Amino acid sequence: MTKSFLDLHGSRGRSLELDFLRIVYANVLHSDKIHKSYLVVMTDEIAKTANDIWRKKYETSKFDKSFNIYSFESYLKDNYKELKEKIEKQVQKNQKGNQKR
Repeated sequence: MTKSFLDLHGSRGRSLELDFLRIVYANVLHSDKIHKSYLVVMTDEIAKTANDIWRKKYETSKFDKSFNIYSFESYLKDNYKELKEKIEKQVQKNQKGNQKR
């Protein structure tokens, strides 16, 4: 399941919490088939809420190894330099291709 818009403000926080529960429910129903499941959120704050509050609230410790919650914000912080280099390399390649036309 993927979603294009994640937000913890207004009514969307409940929607994200329901997404969390859907993943937990899928793990409960299909634990023999699911080896890894992920919830990727936009900010570290949201990931902290999911990891600290929702995991306790819904007692999901059984799935701690198979259900991971990641923050896109942390990923960017950890990989910014590498991503920037790849993007710049691709831009240069595209510019060279455009000059030939």
